[in-house]
Amino acid sequence: MKIFSGTARRLQAAGLAAVLSVGAIAAPAGRMAAVQRTTLAASKKIELSKSALTLKAGTSKKIRLKNVSTKKRTKIKWATSDKKTVSITVNKKNRSVVTVKAKKKGTATVTAQLSGKKYKCKVTVKSAEMTPAPTPQIIYVEVTPAPTASPVPASTATPAPQGNLTFQSDVTAEMLNASYWAELTENPDEVMVSSGEIEEINQAILAKSETHTNDLLNISETFPATARKEALAAALISEVKEGRANGKTLYLDGVEVEDMDAFFEPMYNNILNAETEEQEKVKYALCTKSVEIKMAPLDGLVGFSAKDTDDEFVDSRLNVNEPFVVEAVTADGAYYWGRTVNCSGWVRADHMAVCGSKEEWKSMWTGKGEDILVVTTDQITMAPSAYSKELSRIELHLGTVLPLVPENEIPESIDGRGTWYNYVVYVPTRDENGGFVKSMALVSMNREVSIGYLPFTKRNVLHVAFSCLGDRYGWGGMMDLMDCSLYTRDIYRCFGFELPRNTTWQIETPTENVDLSGMTDEEKRKTIDALEPGTLLMFSGHITMYIGSTGGKQYVISDMGSAAETESVSADAVVKSIFCVSVNSLDVRRRNGNTWLSEMKMAVRPWKR
Repeated sequence: MKIFSGTARRLQAAGLAAVLSVGAIAAPAGRMAAVQRTTLAASKKIELSKSALTLKAGTSKKIRLKNVSTKKRTKIKWATSDKKTVSITVNKKNRSVVTVKAKKKGTATVTAQLSGKKYKCKVTVKSAEMTPAPTPQIIYVEVTPAPTASPVPASTATPAPQGNLTFQSDVTAEMLNASYWAELTENPDEVMVSSGEIEEINQAILAKSETHTNDLLNISETFPATARKEALAAALISEVKEGRANGKTLYLDGVEVEDMDAFFEPMYNNILNAETEEQEKVKYALCTKSVEIKMAPLDGLVGFSAKDTDDEFVDSRLNVNEPFVVEAVTADGAYYWGRTVNCSGWVRADHMAVCGSKEEWKSMWTGKGEDILVVTTDQITMAPSAYSKELSRIELHLGTVLPLVPENEIPESIDGRGTWYNYVVYVPTRDENGGFVKSMALVSMNREVSIGYLPFTKRNVLHVAFSCLGDRYGWGGMMDLMDCSLYTRDIYRCFGFELPRNTTWQIETPTENVDLSGMTDEEKRKTIDALEPGTLLMFSGHITMYIGSTGGKQYVISDMGSAAETESVSADAVVKSIFCVSVNSLDVRRRNGNTWLSEMKMAVRPWKR
């Protein structure tokens, strides 16, 4: 069963974090020389990845002009000799790649022109064969409502959803509402933890090394810049090429990487050739548009197959206005390497704004109480702007925190709009040099937001979690999405918690953990029944959130990959690809045939009772 986590595939935990530790910041000269010898290969011959191609009408395939430097890619001109037979779509991020689509029977030539030379691929299109339509993978089931542990008041009953909505067979339509689960628990509106206690928990998380969190406010303001870039260049080879890739075949935007040395060499040079001093000051930056945090300075989706839906080089994602401490810049200035509160890696520089001072930086993200606005739903799209491209249609994701503009500083209009019925917030934007600009923007009052962090109640936790129900899964936060541990982390951000980033780091939260690994299934059921909604339940490779028990079954919500529904261990586990935020009982099974219940290893309360 392929349930993804924010865990085993993370570079920072034992790889790059070790490389960048105080004692290992400078790679030995011998190691650096060896890396240079093995990776700085001579320029290879420029050629197309395919010189001839046969496709059926209606199908497509990507081809690439190989061994073209990053700077020259923008100069490539693509053409097709017959647009009615074959069309081409140039990859916007990497012009050396095009998608060739077969339209009707015939032949055509796709040509790439660079520096006066032409590189041709003959495309033969055959008629499409008529095949039966595939059987839908979604199985529609008639759901018999499960008996509840205690009667639910009629006032909370919700009509069954209409249309072709489907869900796990143990789930009924009424279970798709947070209010259903809130009414099953005692004192759903009681505040379980105060804001002061949450701050104490955050400090305890920062103090525990196993959580891999960063105390950004107290990080050293200077760092050994030359040693840092050398260590990062060496880590690209040892931890990414020889570690993450580890002999696997890589695909960039669906096109096979045929020469690993040629693939990694430009990135290696881009890191190592940056101009640095022995000691430099860190740069304090803020995220202006949500951005992926990667283990290499590279755009495009890197997969282990042509149809891999995961970007295997993505580690996490930054929301708008999240802080970032910059400690390295690539030679072309396109990427920053640095640290967030709970992660480190490479980000696109054009999605970051560098502040003029540490105090200016702090003022944007350290506010509390009624001085901040918190996004408490999966996503808000800000209004389009005819005046500010930087603010137009910005996506504000779950857990985004923005400072409110003081009432005495609010102008009569912003971007040509009056401010009535809107919250006025500060949003970080960039000037022409990438510097921080403190811009004002409007957030409509009908959006799901909170002034100040939400009170930490069971009802509120459930409501925030269910606001994402059905949202698509995205490994590491790719494509502005969430994986399982980013989902739980962003839920808790709405209440002021700063949880660790990954599954194995989240279970290190120094609060109240319950070890489930040595229990029988019945012992686990009794233990989980006694937990509060919002408790995190973890098994190897996945983390979920407990929402309640009913009909003798325990239920969770999580951003999941796949699961199987079977009646017995002996039955075949037919695994269904889900890849979205889902509600399910712990009786679903993994690929190995075991139920989620039997696989559960740890229950984590991120708070103290």
